[in-house]
Amino acid sequence: MPSKQFPWEFIKSHKETIDVKKPGMWGLHFPDIYCERVFIDRIPRQLGGGVLHTLHASDINVDWLENTINTVDFFSSQDSYLIIESQNLSTAVVKFLTEKKLTIEDRFLIFSFNKSSTIFDKLEKASGGNFVKVESPKFWEFNKYLDFFTDILGVDLSSDAKNYLLSSVESDGASFFNALNILKLYQEDGMAIQAATVKELIGQTKIDNFELANMFCAKGFRGFFGRLVQIEDDYDGLRGVFSFMQSHLFKIIDTSQTEAKPRQSQYDRAIMQAKRVWQKDDLVRAMQMFSEFEVLAKSKDRALVTQLRLKYFRSPK
Repeated sequence: MPSKQFPWEFIKSHKETIDVKKPGMWGLHFPDIYCERVFIDRIPRQLGGGVLHTLHASDINVDWLENTINTVDFFSSQDSYLIIESQNLSTAVVKFLTEKKLTIEDRFLIFSFNKSSTIFDKLEKASGGNFVKVESPKFWEFNKYLDFFTDILGVDLSSDAKNYLLSSVESDGASFFNALNILKLYQEDGMAIQAATVKELIGQTKIDNFELANMFCAKGFRGFFGRLVQIEDDYDGLRGVFSFMQSHLFKIIDTSQTEAKPRQSQYDRAIMQAKRVWQKDDLVRAMQMFSEFEVLAKSKDRALVTQLRLKYFRSPK
């Protein structure tokens, strides 16, 4: 089984990402590319008597493995290799790696993953090498993930600034990393960044599906589409909103499951309230609209941006 730790735990317990005294195959799994970058940067560029080269998974094929890794003679290089985005290794390469014994000897062959992949598990099971999984934070531990990045980037946030940032941006490595890099440019020596600065420079980018659903169902269309226009370049986020809205509106059309609950939550009560406001035909048309929007978001079609802006400007104030 691979070693498993959260980012803030792993960085405290490991001075270096890998043990430079243990050559061979390594597998490193990270929750995202930003966490990956932190730990990859901590790997020495000189390993096992040679240079560490970085390659993309798409550059690796069976011939390369045979000629570069499995060919060992007097003239062989002592260089080591780091393969990034190893979740994209080809089927042929994975088959070769799991069925053939590699002649790595005193070198390092490091496979780095920044997305969940069964390839990581297959390589770990077949190779018996050194495999490490830096796990994604639990949803209640993203404050620790933010602390992890503030420590790495050297950004000093006041407690209010930290709380505001957690509530205003998406809870993921990309959002934390990008926001902190912006804030770092405005940090003054010896002074913590305050919430007002975060609000001015970062603003509100976090998507709250429930808030948006309540806004739409209350027929606050200008505010609803205005919020979507603010995140118009986040196609994945928009796709999530459109999928959620279809599910939400269907629950308003068919409230049988909600009505059958012995105790209704605040969300359930909002469903029942919306049913009294909306006509079924209008709900069906809205679901069709969100279905079409979801298709555009999935294909990252710029026509979606145009439609959202039109909806915003045509909505009554």
